[in-house]
Amino acid sequence: MRQTVPARQLRHYLECIFVFCLLAGPVVNGATRANVDKIRSSSTLTDDDLKTLDEFVRQQFQSLVLAKDITETTKVAKDLVDCTHSKSNVTPTQKSYSDRYSRAVKGISLTTFQQAQQKRQSQDPLQQKIGRHIALSTVIILAMCDNLIVADDLVRMLDDPSDELRYWAAKGLAGRNLQSALVAGTDNIKLIKPILQGLNRCLGNTNSEDVISQIALAADLLDDRASVTILEQCLNKRIDHYQRWQVTHESADITLLLQVLTVAAHDNIYREEAARKKLLQKATDLFTLAYQRYIKGSRFRNGNTPLNLLQEQNQQALETLFIEVERKIQNLAASRGGIQISGPRFAAAIKSGKDSILDTAWQALIGKGGITDNAWEIVSTIKLSDPPKEVIDRARTLRDIKKNLIGG
Repeated sequence: MRQTVPARQLRHYLECIFVFCLLAGPVVNGATRANVDKIRSSSTLTDDDLKTLDEFVRQQFQSLVLAKDITETTKVAKDLVDCTHSKSNVTPTQKSYSDRYSRAVKGISLTTFQQAQQKRQSQDPLQQKIGRHIALSTVIILAMCDNLIVADDLVRMLDDPSDELRYWAAKGLAGRNLQSALVAGTDNIKLIKPILQGLNRCLGNTNSEDVISQIALAADLLDDRASVTILEQCLNKRIDHYQRWQVTHESADITLLLQVLTVAAHDNIYREEAARKKLLQKATDLFTLAYQRYIKGSRFRNGNTPLNLLQEQNQQALETLFIEVERKIQNLAASRGGIQISGPRFAAAIKSGKDSILDTAWQALIGKGGITDNAWEIVSTIKLSDPPKEVIDRARTLRDIKKNLIGG
């Protein structure tokens, strides 16, 4: 027998659908990835184009929250990241696109992040994993917008306990377009203080090399002395890590040191030579600790037996650091004029593998009578502590595992 739906129940059902549609927002035809790509390539934007962007972002974030697995969240997040910027060569169109897209992302990202947080706190391991991925995807999308409109959202994300999220939040604040807009006008200068405060809080809560290097990049706000203080704190933290042999990713220090040296070259920041020298002294101390780690770590002897405390990727990262930072210091010193600069030494010294030649390269750069001494009267005398027992034991264990694998 065919059943019919009572009129009152049907009316209630239709009312629910109507309310849902109101809450969901207007339906815009063509809010697909293909159509958004066409809009991205357009030299002008219509009102319908802008509405399509709004709807595309809304639908994609909704799909992100409803995703059942990591594969699905990855695909949705990639579409959102790919569409953050216009491909047009017309500057006003690029800005209009970026502003509209960033506002759309800003309008829904906080709600999405809160929903992700609920999943992260779930008792279900799969939901926890999906929640972490949604939260991370949200921060990455905000970062890739590279727009001042989302700056306060990124500052908020700096307080998350996850170093992955902190990294992308700081990376977003280091974006070229965001930073340019931040220092371009007096109306935006007021945003610098809360950004630097957020970066400072984040620095106090993390020991991640990658997060610290991104904080250093994000702190490059040339009109604020506090940004220089953050750079000094970044160096202090890494110096402490080296002294305690708690270093795993030396390549991040390449970014940090090059950033510090770049900032030190800006005369408009350093009205006083003492301020420049203070920052450069810490940078040369970090470089020296990296050099001593390379020598002590790769030449260590466990009794009469050689024991390399460094993995191959760590040695390679340190070698790259020596070559790139040497070049940067030489260029910075040469820009002062009146300083005799010899050619680069570290590349050849590394190739030789001889400690005496390596020591000569370090001395010529940072030692007494070296480039930093002649240019700024800076000599690094810092000494790296001996490796602790746990570092030696870990290296011995790794060596034995490799030996057994090869022997097996």
